[in-house]
Amino acid sequence: MANEQNEQAQDIQNEQVEQSNEQTQAEGVEQANDVTVESLQAQITKLEENLKLEKARTANAVYEAQKSVERIQREYGISPRSGRPQVVCTETPTREAESEAVFDRELGKQMHHGQVAVKVAPLPRGEGTRITFAADEKAFPPAFCQAVREGVENALQSGPRTGYPLQDIAVTVTQMVRLEGKSTPVGFHMAAGMAVRQALASASVAVLEPLMQVEISVPESAMGSALSLFGARGGLVEAIEDRADLKAVRGVAPMSRLFGFSTDLRSATQGRAGLVMRFARFDIPE
Repeated sequence: MANEQNEQAQDIQNEQVEQSNEQTQAEGVEQANDVTVESLQAQITKLEENLKLEKARTANAVYEAQKSVERIQREYGISPRSGRPQVVCTETPTREAESEAVFDRELGKQMHHGQVAVKVAPLPRGEGTRITFAADEKAFPPAFCQAVREGVENALQSGPRTGYPLQDIAVTVTQMVRLEGKSTPVGFHMAAGMAVRQALASASVAVLEPLMQVEISVPESAMGSALSLFGARGGLVEAIEDRADLKAVRGVAPMSRLFGFSTDLRSATQGRAGLVMRFARFDIPE
């Protein structure tokens, strides 16, 4: 009888130990899942922050976002839905052009008049925009000159080819004609914008794409594959240097053709290539 009681007590104790072990394992799995979810949320948060960066850093933000998506796919086996990022470009004139415009129209039950002539010309890369007056500003009320400047600035916010802003452009206001009793700041504002847009239509405007500075570190045995892939993406090699046991390939390539490049490079070199990309400048791809 005593032996039976001892056996029952032992069975109860074993069952309690087993339940305790199962609870501990479940808590461990739950904790691991929490860590995984927290890590995934951190990656997604970083991805969202990159996508919210200001326009001046758009190129680098897109590259960092792409790396985050690829890391989520590798480490968590999840494929986030991500469309092809839109590349932000700019426009610039490639030759000089002149135009004159007259605005004479009723707006808000009031007649507005303005007459403005302008000349547009290209500037070297990275110079931005420059607006100057060849017309005598002192002969006009300050409000008229300010309206002309604002009209020019507004017209430069949307280029004739893609609608992207213009840069590396000089605009010279060569003439302003004032009609006493008819000319208004609104009229000059509208005439200035019209004149700039007409001049741009004759200035052979080109699209400037963001170019990325690319550096690939790769063993010499895999350099051929890396160079072939880089060239197929529109890359232009600038230099090849020796760095310890690796070859460092430096060059530039259009950002629009580098989406997915890191993944393809890893596959082409069996994971032996390192890649660093950063925004270089806006320019016309060669």
